[in-house]
Amino acid sequence: MKIQNISNIPMYGLKINKKFGLNVFEDFNFQTADKKNYRVSISKNEQMSALNVSFSDNGYKCAEQQSQIYPEIDFMFVDNMFTNRSDRGKGLGFGLHLTNIIEMTENKLNKIDLLSTESAIPFHVHFGFIPDQQDYGLLYVNLKSISDNSFPELAKFAQEARKIIKLGKIPEKIARGNELVHEYAKEIVKFMSKEDLKYAFAKETPMVLDKQNVLSNKNFYNKLFDKYKIDYQI
Repeated sequence: MKIQNISNIPMYGLKINKKFGLNVFEDFNFQTADKKNYRVSISKNEQMSALNVSFSDNGYKCAEQQSQIYPEIDFMFVDNMFTNRSDRGKGLGFGLHLTNIIEMTENKLNKIDLLSTESAIPFHVHFGFIPDQQDYGLLYVNLKSISDNSFPELAKFAQEARKIIKLGKIPEKIARGNELVHEYAKEIVKFMSKEDLKYAFAKETPMVLDKQNVLSNKNFYNKLFDKYKIDYQI
């Protein structure tokens, strides 16, 4: 399948300006399902050489993240995503990721990387990120956690995890292990409570979202832009 160049993605009403040597968005409003508006802004942290994105309610910071953009290698690394406990469940996490999609698009980046905490892996998978653990010693910890789950509905994943652990070749273990973590993360939300999900994985995991994935699933992201009243479309 031929994938269009991401630079051809049209910009809509959201204003983009050259700032910090990058193409970054101007402040805009983000509206949740309950019609509450948050102000989204971006700034530069000079000490850490990072971009800071924040969602604020009347000056009170409700969610934020830092990211490093490396235009010379078409790459973004997202760090320190955080939503205040009282503001969780409103879509602000998706909002932070949507700002990453905007920055990815406008700076013609090839991928977004992040290191997910154990409890956030299903959330990032739902947004389109794919596990990218290349250290089998670390990946094994999650495979062991999957193999030990006691949910009858998830028995096929436990069985597959045990098969992967017994494989002889490390590259095959890594490839199949990342795929299993991905499929398991999509499935567990159907059976586990939010409390159970905290213990579904045992190790933080590198994850990646590349431009081909974004373009192939643009309808999904465009619906999110519409849902949260962000005047931007892929």
